[in-house]
Amino acid sequence: NLGATEILGMAATGAQYGVAVVHWYWIGAIPAMVFLGLVMMPFYYRSKVRSVPEFLLQRFDKSAHLLSSVLFAFAAILIAGVNLYALSIVVEALLGWPQWVAIVVAGLFVLVYITIGGLSSAIYNEVLQFFVILAALIPLTVLGLKRVGGWDAMSDSLTKQHGGDFMTAWGGTGIGDPNPLGANWLTIILGLGFVLSFGYWTTNFAEVQRALSAKNLSAAKRTPLIAAFPKIFIVFAVMIPGLVAAVIVPKIGTPDSDLTYNDAIPLLMQELLPNGVLGIAVT
Repeated sequence: NLGATEILGMAATGAQYGVAVVHWYWIGAIPAMVFLGLVMMPFYYRSKVRSVPEFLLQRFDKSAHLLSSVLFAFAAILIAGVNLYALSIVVEALLGWPQWVAIVVAGLFVLVYITIGGLSSAIYNEVLQFFVILAALIPLTVLGLKRVGGWDAMSDSLTKQHGGDFMTAWGGTGIGDPNPLGANWLTIILGLGFVLSFGYWTTNFAEVQRALSAKNLSAAKRTPLIAAFPKIFIVFAVMIPGLVAAVIVPKIGTPDSDLTYNDAIPLLMQELLPNGVLGIAVT
């Protein structure tokens, strides 16, 4: 589950709030994905359903099935819109295409291969996309750190700009402490770690249906567990570019700059990646 929204969003959040962005993966994703694999998948898989709404139909009634179907469909439309918009930002910055052209072209391309290939094509595309994204993010992270003089130099620069809490995950999150994130440790653990995280990762159709397509229960349980492991490390590949952008453009996201936090990834791609790798990144 690594796409345009996560890459642009996590980098933008890193540029704005600092290292606290790791909570979105370490607190807001990994525990719930482990719970999905160990606890929820046996229920889903043994019921022989093809989706979470169908499971709710078996467990409760048609009202629960209808409500969940409508909510999931509405959420899917919104998420697809955000993904297409995120992609259009990158394409506009790097290729100069109008945003609406990028959205229409990308939307039609996805519609065609999903219509022809169904769920299998979506899964194969996700696997291919994962390695393509890493092939762009890893060089971007390495070159970005080299540009700002390494982790220590970057940390010193950002600490001077934003204070010591900017480069720590839990700094300033005590109850009653003011911080730009607007959340203390309790709301991070309970709000993000349980309410949002478990509500998304254990019920969202995209995550659950990928696991349900496995050939047996053992494989279905392993699917979210295997997916959770890379998130421990991938967070650095999506966070560090945002931190680098905050060093290169100290006033990014402020009225004194034409660049918003969402421009962090397109900015670094444009400035740091050679043509071949840049083509992979746009892909």
